[in-house]
Amino acid sequence: MSDNGVEGLLKAAKSRLDARDPLSARGLLEQARMARPRDLNVLMILTLACRMLGDHRAALDAVEAALTVDPFSYVVHLSKGAVIEEMGQPHAATESYRVALGLAPPMSKIPPSLQASLAQAEEAVKHDAERLRDFLIDSVAAEYARHSPESLRRFDECLTLF
Repeated sequence: MSDNGVEGLLKAAKSRLDARDPLSARGLLEQARMARPRDLNVLMILTLACRMLGDHRAALDAVEAALTVDPFSYVVHLSKGAVIEEMGQPHAATESYRVALGLAPPMSKIPPSLQASLAQAEEAVKHDAERLRDFLIDSVAAEYARHSPESLRRFDECLTLF
């Protein structure tokens, strides 16, 4: 298939997504993917169509294929985190969100359409760190109570890092 043919499929797929018809869009995107299996744009739009359909396994497969094309794209990592979170695995999603946050430029350089997603990723990472901190505190509570506050100063500093 020619590049014009793939571009036509992408244009039609985007139009179908805009019309809230992700099933038709997915069919078009699968055709485009067969012609250009390592096209980042095709893979990311396919990820979106699969998410809209609630087919999270296929969305995850598409976004992981996109990572093989561009492993340093914060947008791809952000999308992967969102898919994993939609699959009901918020802790696992934070790993992708952490990578996305590490790769992302300063917020002032983030397109407005992605700022809310990036802020949500920051919140998810923060919440996950708080859950880990609370878990650690609960896990050592009995032992912690047996020591004087002065002897636990360094331990408390370590907990603060979380």
